[in-house]
Amino acid sequence: MKILFILLTLFSFLNIYSAEPEVVIKEIFTRAQKGNALKNPSDKEFLDSQFNFQKMSSNILGQLKKDRSSQDITWFEKTIKDIITMTVYPKAPDFLKDVKISYKRTLVDQDKATVFSQVQKKGEITSVDYQLLKDGSSCTKSCFEALLFQR
Repeated sequence: MKILFILLTLFSFLNIYSAEPEVVIKEIFTRAQKGNALKNPSDKEFLDSQFNFQKMSSNILGQLKKDRSSQDITWFEKTIKDIITMTVYPKAPDFLKDVKISYKRTLVDQDKATVFSQVQKKGEITSVDYQLLKDGSSCTKSCFEALLFQR
C-alpha cells in the first residue's frame, strides 16, 4: 500500500486541467497505466504537465523553505521531479493494473472541486479525496492545482 500512497500523492499535485475534475484524474491514471512514460515522450510530457513539482516541493519543505536559498530550493524541486519521474513513472503500469478506483461523487464550487473516491488494491480499500483548487491564473481553460487528502 506504500507504493499506492506514493502514486496517489504524486497524482494529487495536478497542475491544470481542461475538463471535469474526475475526467482529469481518470486521464492521468489511464496514461500512467499505458506503459513506461519514460519510453513514450508524449505520455511523459502529458504527465509532467499535470503535476506542479514546484508546489509539491514547497509542501515537502514546509517551514524549512524559508531558511533555504533559492538555489537550494531549485535543486530540491529538480531532485523531487527526477525521483518521481525516474522511479514512479516506470513502475506505475504494473502497479496500477490491479488498482480499482471508484469515484463516489464530485463537488464543484467557484474556486475548488473535490472528487471523493475509494481505491482498492488487493482487497485493501483506501478512501482518497482529491481537492482541486483554482490556481488564480488567467488561462482560457479551467486551471486548478490539486491537493490530495487521504482519510
